[in-house]
Amino acid sequence: MASAAIFSSLRRRRSTSLEAFLAPVELSSAAILETLRAVSTVLLSSFSSNDKSTPFFQRKNSRSLIRKIQVISVFLDAYGDVGFSKMTSTVLLCLKELYLLLYRSKILIDYVKGSSKLWLLLQNHSMSGHFHDLNQEISTLLDVFPSGEINLSEDVKEQVEVLCKQSRKSKLFIDKHDDLLRLKLYYFLNEFENGRIPERTELQTFFVENLGICNVKSFRFEIEFLEEQIVNHDEDIEPAASVLNGFVALMRYCRFLLFRFEDEDGELHKWNQKKMNKGLITQEIGDTFTAIPRISVARYHWI
Repeated sequence: MASAAIFSSLRRRRSTSLEAFLAPVELSSAAILETLRAVSTVLLSSFSSNDKSTPFFQRKNSRSLIRKIQVISVFLDAYGDVGFSKMTSTVLLCLKELYLLLYRSKILIDYVKGSSKLWLLLQNHSMSGHFHDLNQEISTLLDVFPSGEINLSEDVKEQVEVLCKQSRKSKLFIDKHDDLLRLKLYYFLNEFENGRIPERTELQTFFVENLGICNVKSFRFEIEFLEEQIVNHDEDIEPAASVLNGFVALMRYCRFLLFRFEDEDGELHKWNQKKMNKGLITQEIGDTFTAIPRISVARYHWI
């Protein structure tokens, strides 16, 4: 019954795999610059100053990457007047490499913006590592880029030089606040494992106030996203599928605890429908407790 409840979702979304960080590079010299400018424009327009376009987690890493792309965009605009006939083979090779980096940046930003909050919390360290890797590769490319072959204005040169210096000094950044939330999530799982049910107010503060998972629809999205990772990645996943099953069960319990019989529109079902579904929901909550695996949470404190 527990397995049936966990994989009950019929509507699956296909998320972008982080392993898909490759892009075609068969671009002519006439198309490479136009393509680069188009990709950078899409990236910048999708990440405006509007808070709604800012990822809930990985905010600092995302903004840092976007600031680098802003400078690269200025550089590309300034290079637009050079002309393709003056593009050397070295410059063309570097621009193709830049295309790969921008394409990977777009995939990473889209992945962060489209993933569930719990999944990003659980992947906090690995996602931070992806951002750091991109920063390092951008820094390396800028260091070897033959900018001397391009007649750029002093202002653009200065911006690129500042970006190079900042990129060389950049270090792996893991948000401490986000990591505390991640550990709190494991704490709740450990409490259930040991038969200690957290207070309703504590769960509400964490999920509703801290994470912004504030209605049935958002809880369902979180549950389905975790289920999807279990199905898509099978055994090749961290944390293990058994632990993710525990988090799915925890989310199901909190969904019923905090919102009872509300539907996705926030409206209560009629009493007769509530009564009819009561047995099924009671069984699902019962399955929740049996689905949570026994794990040693202490080992996650030092990841």
